[in-house]
Amino acid sequence: MFSRFFTPNLEKFKKHRDIPKLRRCLRHPQWEIRREAAMALGDLRAVQAVDDLIEVLVKDWCAEVRASAASALGEISASQAIPYLIQALGSVILNVKKNAVQALVKMGQEALEPLTQALSHPDPEVRKQVVWALGERREVGSLRPLLLALKDDDWEVRQGAAEALGKIDRQWPASPQAVAVVPQLIEALDKQALRPWVSRILLKIGKPAVPFLSRSLRTAPLDTQPFIAWLLGEIRDRQAFPELLEAFLFGQEATAEAAATALQNLDPNWHLRPEARKFLPQLSQLLKDPEPERRRRGARALGIFRDSSAIPDLLEALADTETVQAEAAAALAAITGKNFGKDLSRWQKWWRVHQGRYSQVS
Repeated sequence: MFSRFFTPNLEKFKKHRDIPKLRRCLRHPQWEIRREAAMALGDLRAVQAVDDLIEVLVKDWCAEVRASAASALGEISASQAIPYLIQALGSVILNVKKNAVQALVKMGQEALEPLTQALSHPDPEVRKQVVWALGERREVGSLRPLLLALKDDDWEVRQGAAEALGKIDRQWPASPQAVAVVPQLIEALDKQALRPWVSRILLKIGKPAVPFLSRSLRTAPLDTQPFIAWLLGEIRDRQAFPELLEAFLFGQEATAEAAATALQNLDPNWHLRPEARKFLPQLSQLLKDPEPERRRRGARALGIFRDSSAIPDLLEALADTETVQAEAAAALAAITGKNFGKDLSRWQKWWRVHQGRYSQVS
């Protein structure tokens, strides 16, 4: 037994790698001695002391000593300590939690599966610290469990998972593991608060994510579709052209606006491409659609395409509702370079004079 007044020479024990004496110091009455002994055993990577350090982590009354034991177990990389370190994540003492997280991070791949399983722990505090540890690993393997954590019942856990996703290192974008979780990342875009972090990851993945994003442009919730169109525009891969074109022509208003910007990013002259211009007859038909909003969208699109064959239909649209008139007038101005506003009589007078020239061009 130790005397309370006996102070062991820890520096000497450490210098001579006297592991047995340092282990005995873990039961010294003074908590400062126990703390320093734990730290020394960690510095020495004393595998022989792992069981003693686990016992200290679980049972010592002093939080400072428990925190040092957690840190020492991380330095030793003792895989058998992983369940106890995860349990320590629920501690109310910040240093204990912090050191346990850092220890789990140092465990590397061995800790991934136990950490993933711990995401179902009943204590939300533990789950919150788990996602923090997963984020600190900054490895592709953390993506899947973090994406699962985005669906956690606890808001702080979800927020922590999103922040952890944002920490993932830039070195992994082209890896198969990153591409494999793209569908889950896209699903996470449905939560508006998570979009900044999730979009940053999708942008890092880049072109390999485009096929998934393109498909989801039609199937995602309406309020997510504009964001997906924006992402496709930022990645700037022309394989997204067909889906963006369809979204521009037939998507809901916000999606169409975002798709138009994305198309411009992909190719400033996208409206001249044959696969785009084949839609011109459908756009002219839109001007006769029963829904005023669709007629307005058709007029706007025809202005972007600047096709003179649409002039007669756009002239008729000047007799439509006010919003359709405005888009038709803007389209006519874009096609002809003239600006008669919504004045149908002036446009008709001009058309009678210049119709032949435009017919020849067509």
